[in-house]
Amino acid sequence: MRISRFQSLTALALVTGFGLSACAPKPSKIDVTPAKVAINAADEKAALKAVAKSEKGEEIKDAKFTFASGDANVAAVSATGEVTAGKKSGTTNVTVAVGEVKANVPVTVALFTTIKADPIDLSVKVGESLPVKAAVQNEAGADIADAKIEWKSSDENIAKVDAATGNVTGVAAGNATLTLTAKKLTATVNVTVAAAGPAAIAVEAATAEFKAGETFKINVKATDSAGAEVQGVAYTFASSDAAIATVGPDGTVTGVAKGAAKITVSEAGGKTAEVAVTVK
Repeated sequence: MRISRFQSLTALALVTGFGLSACAPKPSKIDVTPAKVAINAADEKAALKAVAKSEKGEEIKDAKFTFASGDANVAAVSATGEVTAGKKSGTTNVTVAVGEVKANVPVTVALFTTIKADPIDLSVKVGESLPVKAAVQNEAGADIADAKIEWKSSDENIAKVDAATGNVTGVAAGNATLTLTAKKLTATVNVTVAAAGPAAIAVEAATAEFKAGETFKINVKATDSAGAEVQGVAYTFASSDAAIATVGPDGTVTGVAKGAAKITVSEAGGKTAEVAVTVK
């Protein structure tokens, strides 16, 4: 039987086609980027890009991938590999497959729901540093570890904040507001900076003698660490024996009866001075 030229060409094409099909590389592995996904908000998305490769590491073009989430309540994934947050925080895997070859992508969903600061009102002195604690919580009220929080002072000439520790340092007397931000969440802390207390206080006269019925005014001077006078310091006065001498809130001492007593002067920072009083 004679074979026509057309039949020969057809047979050759079929053989060639089968040969090419048989030689087409098969997927051996799948590379996925990113290798892991973290989502912190309901509207955040992550796009997975998958590449199929042969045993020799050759990229296989036009590979058809499927994507599946291990827990859609934590993370959902579209047919094109777009990962979105589910209804709750947690961890799961997205499985990428081409034929029987699979790759898993770990997904962590930590939904930033609230941000809290403690305290929300802070009083600090000039030169003093005090901590502010901050926490980001998920929808269940659990703290989210390693949540990134940004700190900002409304006036660094009044108060500065260390973003690494949350410590607030008073710079000058006045008021400032700290703003804490995590994603779209914010919290504020009201900061009041008071002038630093004196390094020392001293009385003008350490001793006084006067008769019963007479008065003596105690004059007090406050100084800083450099010896400069500090203005506006409030003092309290106390007598060791009111039967001998009394003292008023302005430092005026009144002799009551013969004897000796001590008048102690103090300020809010704990600095003190004394006047030895003798009533004749």
